[in-house]
Amino acid sequence: MSVELVTGAIIPARMSSRRLPGKVLLDLGGQTMLAWVVNGVRAATKVESVVVLTTKDNVDLPIVDECIRLGVDSWCGSTDRDVLGDFRRVADEFGFDPIVRVTADCPLIDPVLIDKLIDTYNSGCDYCLNAPNVHDRTYPRGLDTEVFSYAVLKWMDDNLTRRKTPYGRYHPDYRKHVTFYMRENPHAFTIKIVKLELDRLRLVVDTRDEYECMRELFRQMGDSPSWWKACELVGKHPELGTLETPETQTKMKWRVW
Repeated sequence: MSVELVTGAIIPARMSSRRLPGKVLLDLGGQTMLAWVVNGVRAATKVESVVVLTTKDNVDLPIVDECIRLGVDSWCGSTDRDVLGDFRRVADEFGFDPIVRVTADCPLIDPVLIDKLIDTYNSGCDYCLNAPNVHDRTYPRGLDTEVFSYAVLKWMDDNLTRRKTPYGRYHPDYRKHVTFYMRENPHAFTIKIVKLELDRLRLVVDTRDEYECMRELFRQMGDSPSWWKACELVGKHPELGTLETPETQTKMKWRVW
């Protein structure tokens, strides 16, 4: 029996972060960081299904419990960091095509931006993203979103192995970071990049200092936090930790490369 394909988001989440263990379940404004991410992705009108991808390791069981509380599907994958293979298995199980990838440490993820990337993907490409590399960012770190086809995911899972890797040598990060190979070999894929005319700013939580900054931002933003409110606050209060001071703009412009 054929499976009806849906636009599905996969959110990888684990407790064993090297710099800030357990960060995805830390409290921000009365909710866990994971809850903010899940609800942000759910708010995207073009995302039809959401799955949180974690591991079978006992340390990640609290993530499964939080998913049950949130009413979102979870998938316990491998413990050997074969995230690429796990993405393939989730996509197979839930019939995802295309796949939206958002990480669990971005509590201000923007549903409008997610919808924009899905629209851009649907206009014709293999892979659409808004963060091509560290040096070419035009918006805050922490809004990273990627959309790619099941066909590309399947091809990478089948071919990116120690025994056969096209266009160069095999690297373990190809299996760990899912889309890393496409970034390294853009000539092999049809790629579109969505950019925002906005200065650089970190809105991701990687360290304890960034968590304390984010917690203060959530406190000041109240019941309706958003990344643009965070930009305004940091612009007015640059003393907020490791966050860089942006020159915020009243009008946001989209550009596609």
